[in-house]
Amino acid sequence: MKVSDEQHARLLSACTVLSKARKVFYELHTEGVIAGNDNHIGDIGEYWVVRYYDRLGKDAQLAPKKNSDYDVRLNDGTRVAVRTLTPLAKNGRGLPVKPLDATKWTVLAAVKLDSNLGPEKLAVVTLSELLSQDVFTRNQNRMRRGEIKSYPAFRWWSFLDQHCVELDGLL
Repeated sequence: MKVSDEQHARLLSACTVLSKARKVFYELHTEGVIAGNDNHIGDIGEYWVVRYYDRLGKDAQLAPKKNSDYDVRLNDGTRVAVRTLTPLAKNGRGLPVKPLDATKWTVLAAVKLDSNLGPEKLAVVTLSELLSQDVFTRNQNRMRRGEIKSYPAFRWWSFLDQHCVELDGLL
């Protein structure tokens, strides 16, 4: 997906406005005035992942629907799941990462946004590497024993720092 410089500038401007609005929504939420925040953070994370892969010449495309089994598809057929966190993420957690359902995707792109919703960190992890991590092996064992039914909520796990990619040229 080719993004023009003008479109990119508009996105950066919108992120600045949205980050300020989200801070107010967060305050109102913690004060009990509203029930929640918004759902554009995932969209922004997906944008940065597409931009990263496009910079590598991989012609990344967003999934055809918001509820697709993956978030981004590369020109070689690789399907990527994207998880995104912001500094305002409640308890530092995001959506669950469902690696056992990953016949639909083989790469996890983890995005940590800064306070202006730009990429602070972006890590790219293959499914096999992800499944070898302690948080997922423990989760799988507990699921097999019937102790839990859910997958781990996304966090910025320390192992992700070993898989961070260079962000030069994304902003």
